[in-house]
Amino acid sequence: MKYATFIALLLVACGGSSSNAPAQQVRQKADVGLVAFVGDSITQLWPLNDYVVNVINAGASGEESGQMLRRFQNVVDAKPLTVVILAGTNDIRHLDSADPANLFAMVKMARDAGIRVIVGTVPPMDINMGSYPAVEKELVIVLNDKIRKGAIANDYEVADYHEAFILMGGAMNTTLYADAYLHPNHAGYDAMWGVLEPILTHAK
Repeated sequence: MKYATFIALLLVACGGSSSNAPAQQVRQKADVGLVAFVGDSITQLWPLNDYVVNVINAGASGEESGQMLRRFQNVVDAKPLTVVILAGTNDIRHLDSADPANLFAMVKMARDAGIRVIVGTVPPMDINMGSYPAVEKELVIVLNDKIRKGAIANDYEVADYHEAFILMGGAMNTTLYADAYLHPNHAGYDAMWGVLEPILTHAK
């Protein structure tokens, strides 16, 4: 038997390949107890069962933070160990608001119930496919600054999703979006998970 043929058969027998293609990586799901994700359609569309073993997806398309707050007690009543909140995208889109008051109210409800809280910064958005209006961009920056600065006073951790969607120089990484630069595609959700996973899987 020729040496090359022997190596090829050996690789097949061991589950390998004689090609130069990289092996497909299997994602290790986070197993950190029950985790509830609260948010709008960005959260609703996230295939969280691919990332977390025991998870509640409480995302609701189109919701502003005030609507999330009104149903947040249901999330608390489910008794998750951790809640991950992403709120503010639709406050900016619909209300021109960068006020985190409703977000901080949800944080307080969860912390009062002994639930660990992780808050995500709002990813950059451009629903007009390329123009990214200056006012919208500024509101995203202002809200995310308040989210980062509010972490100590309100006792939560920050998953900085926004930075995962920004290229060197400050431009949006449009390859991470599925549509008109609002909803992430699979690579976008992987980028968000790359930010969240080390926080979620390591205790404070």
